[in-house]
Amino acid sequence: MSTRVDVTGVIDNSRFGPYQLLVITLCAMCLVMDGFDVQAMGYVAPVVIREWGIAKETLSPVFGAGLFGMLIGSSLFQFRCEPETARNRQGEASRSVVEAGSISVA
Repeated sequence: MSTRVDVTGVIDNSRFGPYQLLVITLCAMCLVMDGFDVQAMGYVAPVVIREWGIAKETLSPVFGAGLFGMLIGSSLFQFRCEPETARNRQGEASRSVVEAGSISVA
């Protein structure tokens, strides 16, 4: 006979400990660092254009290369980390959506 567990009650009656604080801190750090590369490029690009005396259109491939690198990296990371899910239809569909989005933005 199976026992029913009230998940809401367990969560409500549990204390907030160091592990939960660590998880929230790591998630916050990921959120902050997620877009840092793009923000840094946008902040530095005008200075690079002025200092190097180049046209702003010449930096377009640099921004595109970053997105293309994320496309390739995410594809390889998915196949490396979870080969059994990467080969099923849902894994292929999710990877295709990410790749299509990355290519459309580049």
